[in-house]
Amino acid sequence: MRWLFVFVGMVLLVALAGAQDFDTLFFDDFESGDLSGWMPDLVEPQWHITSGSMAYDTNSWWSGNEEVVGGYKDMWLHLLVTPEIELPTAPTGDLTLTMMMDMSVETPPAIPETLSPTIIIDGWDGFNVRITTDGGTTWELLEPDGGYNCEAIYAFYYHGDTLHLSGWAGATDGWEEKTFDLSDYAGENVHIAFAFGSDYAYCTLDDPTLYGVLLDNIQVSDDADTYFSEDAEGDTTDMTLLDLSAPPMPVVTDVEAYEGTYSMFAQNVTYGIYYVTTPEFFIPDSFLATVSYYIYRDALDFEGDGDGYLDDYYLVYASTNNGISWERLIYDWYHEGSDPEWALCEYDRGYLATWEAGLTLYDYRGMNVRIKFVFRFDDNDDGGAGSGFYVDNFAVYGLVALNNDVGVTDIATSPINIDEEATISFGLYGYGIETAVSGLQYGIYDSTTDAEITSGSISMITVNFLETAYRSINWTPTEEGAYYILAWSNLATDQDRSNDTLRYDFRVDEDIYTLGYDDGVLDTFSVFVDTDTFGPYWVLWQNMGDTIDVYQDGISIMMNSHFEDENYAEKFMFYGFGTGDLVFKIFEFDEFGPVSMPTAEYEFSLPTDFPVSGMDAEWAVYELTEELELPDSFLLTICAANEESWVNVATDMDAGVEKTFLSAYDPTFGFYSHYPESVFYPRFDEVTAMMRCVTSGPVGIDEDEKFVMPTEPIISQNAPNPFNPATEISFQIPVDQNVRLEVVDIAGKVVRTLIDDKLPQGTHSVIWDGKNNLGDDMPSGIYLYRLRTDSNSITRKMTLIR
Repeated sequence: MRWLFVFVGMVLLVALAGAQDFDTLFFDDFESGDLSGWMPDLVEPQWHITSGSMAYDTNSWWSGNEEVVGGYKDMWLHLLVTPEIELPTAPTGDLTLTMMMDMSVETPPAIPETLSPTIIIDGWDGFNVRITTDGGTTWELLEPDGGYNCEAIYAFYYHGDTLHLSGWAGATDGWEEKTFDLSDYAGENVHIAFAFGSDYAYCTLDDPTLYGVLLDNIQVSDDADTYFSEDAEGDTTDMTLLDLSAPPMPVVTDVEAYEGTYSMFAQNVTYGIYYVTTPEFFIPDSFLATVSYYIYRDALDFEGDGDGYLDDYYLVYASTNNGISWERLIYDWYHEGSDPEWALCEYDRGYLATWEAGLTLYDYRGMNVRIKFVFRFDDNDDGGAGSGFYVDNFAVYGLVALNNDVGVTDIATSPINIDEEATISFGLYGYGIETAVSGLQYGIYDSTTDAEITSGSISMITVNFLETAYRSINWTPTEEGAYYILAWSNLATDQDRSNDTLRYDFRVDEDIYTLGYDDGVLDTFSVFVDTDTFGPYWVLWQNMGDTIDVYQDGISIMMNSHFEDENYAEKFMFYGFGTGDLVFKIFEFDEFGPVSMPTAEYEFSLPTDFPVSGMDAEWAVYELTEELELPDSFLLTICAANEESWVNVATDMDAGVEKTFLSAYDPTFGFYSHYPESVFYPRFDEVTAMMRCVTSGPVGIDEDEKFVMPTEPIISQNAPNPFNPATEISFQIPVDQNVRLEVVDIAGKVVRTLIDDKLPQGTHSVIWDGKNNLGDDMPSGIYLYRLRTDSNSITRKMTLIR
């Protein structure tokens, strides 16, 4: 079995809190009744005169920014506008606009994307030219000779500029001359605008060869006269700049509010788009901040047309240069099944796009920051009507971190079996702001006698702020029994010793052989590269088939002994919950031959009284009528009887680093293929279950096993974890003492006090039903449970899944 014991396995402010105080940098509950202090989008139009190697002739106009990025950023729609030009009523010959243009922007998609029956996007970022005869009240698109290379550019659509979608995208072959026919505007007084737009993703930051658009030698003339000329030389003050990337702001309403009377509201209207920006605030160097707000998502049409693109949604951005450029933190949309209701968004919870940067602002320490909301709605409610998005109690808050602080946050092992070398990985986490070079000490002890089995140290581990450095050792157990591992950091300048040490208890049994991973948390297949170890990581193929109602926690196969020359399977064991039929398949494992046929397979039905709830998971045991001889190196799979994709684990007792494989059956050619999980990138991280292979009985510490009472309080990992709706928390105290056991959310707020009493020496346990002190159900997310005694304070992590 793979063991993983985690103190704090992810970056959480509460893990750093200790005796430190939270503070607030910015807060608005909108009870003023307006958006005082908030502003529309702050991007200044970036058209400006540039010189040097990029210019066509000494100077040129450029829609870009040298200081920030050397090109352009996301979410621009900037116009360079001429002064009024009086065109002749009867031009001599052709009346034209000519200009030199050099452009390098995002490459158009290889296959156009259909946004609606009338809008097919064939360009992402782009440039076009427009003209107005009414002083800018309305604009018409100018078509160049030869036409644009894109019919609909997404950047213009993204900014709501749906009347001027055509334009150029991609790159020119250096400087090119472009010509436009102006004969239809003879006798008019006109302004001409040169418009560059970028969408919300992919710009110069992603590809430095994308520098935007440059213009030079702009001229309006006929065969006899020149009516306007602009070459970026001398006095060019008559050119004006216009920013169309700043839509209207939301409003304040009393229709919905999380607390009080008012909230900020973005109304659902056709092609609605709203931008709103906070005032600027400064984040001190040592301050760990998060964006926090309550959101009411009454926007059901998040994907009503089924095209794979969001329809109604919102985004959150951060800027450190007064709005010239923005970094996207998250985007989010209606939560089907739970919305509309008020939900808290902060850190890494409350929103759906959890693969985004997140709402923490740790990377913005020492900077002036603004936060921006963008709300977007499409042209219909085909996914369901809704009023829009409401935001309340917006805050930027956090705490001051220590300068020097490291600690062991996780201990993870490969499968531990007698007389086989196991890899034990230690995670040393950087709580302190300063990069630390710390040592780590460890020991493995007999749980019954506390006798040291082995010990050692690892020196010169560089640990960066909010990062984990992994180091590994190898150990071969030779006797069965109960053991524990202690690991602790030894940074001399450490300012908080309470998080230095981690203990992990486990058993090794002679008749239990462990293959794989079964608990749905970070797996520990560590990979050595020089002195660094990368890991742990998750892996699972999530869909177990239609006949299995819910996920399965683990798989095992019982053998009489894995230490003899021949191994025999006596029974199969399946741990989990669900309904339906299961198939076990045994393959002879060859790491150099990924295609094989099973040597044996067995189909079983889960018992009719088998639990369907994760709180009641059980072992289902299937006796074999005849012993099955196993290959020395084998691979075990399980699947639903009607499913042809599985998770499996393999054992190679001699060598090989691949333990986890994905298998598939090809019905055309009739063979099975087994692919190492490592060939998939990114790794599968939607984990609900893994599996194991043992020789007999469930794996783990026997609850009835007698042991020596610890000298300090110990708290065990909750079980099950992740859980829904309840989980059990157990702990041991060496003497009679005062005990307080609390559940804390990731903001550091105590949501439930489970125990607050003086307890006798011994082992105690309590059930947390996922509710707060008021009896309300807590939302899905990461929670900490904290044991406080007269002598110690210990914190562990758990995951609630609704």
